[in-house]
Amino acid sequence: MARLKDLFQETIQLNRSDEDLIRVYTHTGRSVDELAYTPDFDKLYEQYSHAGHGGEKQDVFRRLLLLRKAGLLPRFFTSTPSPND
Repeated sequence: MARLKDLFQETIQLNRSDEDLIRVYTHTGRSVDELAYTPDFDKLYEQYSHAGHGGEKQDVFRRLLLLRKAGLLPRFFTSTPSPND
């Protein structure tokens, strides 16, 4: 009988475009939530496109959100400025 832990472990196979998107996202150093409509996202999109991938910006951002929800993106935390700053 399989252990309970083994029942819920799943190997997720990423395609090349997801691997490249995760790679260029990792270099931004910013969380997905603060990435939209920024020059950093434009740079990410350019690097992703340069790696040979197409798609509209909104589709690439949507894919980032899905990868994050699946727990496949590294977590970046931002510090919230204190009210005294």
